[in-house]
Amino acid sequence: MNNNLKFSLELSQWLNLAQAIVSGERIALLYVIQSKGSSPGRQGFSMMVKSNGEMQGSIGGGFMEQKLVELALSKLSENRVAPFIKRQIHSKEASTNQCGMICSGEQTIAFYFLNTQDLNWLNSVIQCLKNDRGGQLIMDGKGIRFVDFAGMGSRYISDMQDDRWT
Repeated sequence: MNNNLKFSLELSQWLNLAQAIVSGERIALLYVIQSKGSSPGRQGFSMMVKSNGEMQGSIGGGFMEQKLVELALSKLSENRVAPFIKRQIHSKEASTNQCGMICSGEQTIAFYFLNTQDLNWLNSVIQCLKNDRGGQLIMDGKGIRFVDFAGMGSRYISDMQDDRWT
């Protein structure tokens, strides 16, 4: 069984992400950590947003993605560094977290603001993709870690309560 990680960012884009961090650019990584129903962004979709507005990847597209990119850019301009999550409900009937779409699904996006300390896990992801190995990206309110191993269980694990990190 092949347990390779599947990201919406390709190897070349992860390499560009690492280079941008080395160059000192301010970057947000947006990552869909959970999706339900008919959501345009599926678990594992990811994109990077640079402070200059350059983007790579996708978390589902459309108006919802545009709003979340604008949120990431505003946090980058504030020099925000603490990760956070944002739940999006794709229904006009939703009383909170409504995204403006009507496809009746939901997705939760993690926002991480990367710096040189992230190069360790990022280089591990790059090596994993280069060498066709499996691994697990572990995301929480403290940051991102990566475990590279071929015999992993589930590709995705999230531990959230009430739209907050546990």
